[in-house]
Amino acid sequence: MLKTLTWKESRELVPLVAFALILQFYFVAAPADLQYLLMLSPVTLVDEREAIPFVSDNVSSALFAVAGLFAVAVGLWQTWWESSRGTFQFLLHRPAGRCAILGAKLAVGIVFCLLVVCLPLLCYSLWAATPGKHASPFSWSMTTWAWQLCLQLPLVYLGAFLSGLRPARLWGSRFFPLAASLAALLGMEVLALGLGLPMIAVVVGLLLEAAFVLVILYVAVTRDYS
Repeated sequence: MLKTLTWKESRELVPLVAFALILQFYFVAAPADLQYLLMLSPVTLVDEREAIPFVSDNVSSALFAVAGLFAVAVGLWQTWWESSRGTFQFLLHRPAGRCAILGAKLAVGIVFCLLVVCLPLLCYSLWAATPGKHASPFSWSMTTWAWQLCLQLPLVYLGAFLSGLRPARLWGSRFFPLAASLAALLGMEVLALGLGLPMIAVVVGLLLEAAFVLVILYVAVTRDYS
């Protein structure tokens, strides 16, 4: 049952994943002048002669912007769209508990969110680490903040997921969890970059993600879907 549900969730999200990855690799291709591989016109996200990857460029920021929008879209698709189609009742009458069903949805969503940000980020890091690709110094320690942010990005997805799951007014308190997750992410970035406490920010982020998962499972168990 859970295997079938996982396949169903993955199949529905594949178009979103493909679209997001095309955008991500377009941005990754920009500094390397490889836009022709995607048959797209070039963009000027980075000046190879002046910008330093992960320090003074805009590519990594673009990657996280796309990944954040993707996380919101996936979270709402798996809950709000499911509810609007009236298919939650069908899913919840399957021979599996509500926590297991929602847990399968969350697992698929988190894996795809991490895939959409980590794969392009790894490719960009490998390009930046390759000698002769750009006229600026590079050290893998420059990418530390980016990988730490990857661990915190699922919080945005969980906020969107909880917003779509809650039985609240559409333009009332419906999107409060999403707003709270974005505010928490901003606070963790201030903690990591502004106060110089990146490891504490990572720990806080993981704890908040665990708290969001518990709240999601509680809402899933207690909500009346009739």
